[in-house]
Amino acid sequence: MYRAIESLYCSRLGRTYATVNLILRHMALEVGMIPIETEAVWAICMHLEELRAQRSAVTVERSSSTWRLVYLALSNASERSGENTFGETQLLAVLVIDVDTSRVLAFRAEEQREEAELSSLALYDAMVSERHPQPLGACGLRWRIPAKLIVEGSLPENCQVGCRILGIVIECVSHEILLLDELREAWSNEQQRRKIARERRALVFESLLKQVFGMSPMRTREEHEHVFGRLVGYSQDPAQVFPALRAFLPEYSTVIDEDGVVFFDGLHYTEDLLTYWPGSRVTVKRSEHAEAVLWVYLGGKILCQAMARELARRDGSYRATRAGR
Repeated sequence: MYRAIESLYCSRLGRTYATVNLILRHMALEVGMIPIETEAVWAICMHLEELRAQRSAVTVERSSSTWRLVYLALSNASERSGENTFGETQLLAVLVIDVDTSRVLAFRAEEQREEAELSSLALYDAMVSERHPQPLGACGLRWRIPAKLIVEGSLPENCQVGCRILGIVIECVSHEILLLDELREAWSNEQQRRKIARERRALVFESLLKQVFGMSPMRTREEHEHVFGRLVGYSQDPAQVFPALRAFLPEYSTVIDEDGVVFFDGLHYTEDLLTYWPGSRVTVKRSEHAEAVLWVYLGGKILCQAMARELARRDGSYRATRAGR
């Protein structure tokens, strides 16, 4: 029982002692045993606090930098020329800019996703971009966290939670950044010069970032992957190494089916613990590193990490993504 509690509590998933107690209760009832007392579970978890801290340690550098979250709605040429735009949508771009260095740390630009979801993913990407190899750091990494985040309007609730966890101060402002006007003009000129296919608009926007800001997140990421990609810590899923980052991932509601499987985005995710809650409504967050990984939350608390059975290999490992993705 002690080893079971240690395994459930002292992991990077970050289960609460209440969730551990709930899991043990369901396990006991499944085999007709009397569940261990709640006080005993709590006492053992408190005894394991130091070990839990060691196993889930993250090396963080608290910088004095300020980041800014920026929204850009970029219209297409047909909208400006007054042509029939039935079925057309604007390209919504969300950027995370380091105000002190005028660097674009990350961006997400799509036409079908909502602003809140793009904001969450852009902030997640920015956090991931600021990790660097550190031989003496936990998992061989050091994470650079800003002191302040400037936003225009409201910030999605999950991002507010993530900022509170990381100790980032949120400040609302409305003044413009001059380079953004230059970026809008560059986009307008590009639209006038040629018709940009919808599936290529994000890539074109990326190239304009390089033109206006002198760098682009994609090229920076590619350079880091080339230099650091073989290092064990750097190659791991960032949200597994640094669980607080999961707060910035979009959350979706779904149900555990009668076989203990979660069906999400065309894939069936399984984990032994899910079989104890058939028919239960849960929320899920999928890894941005590998679509084979899904984190399942019960009552708002992390329950387990489930894996897509369609992506399982014969040797027990998993492919990161489906073919063609």
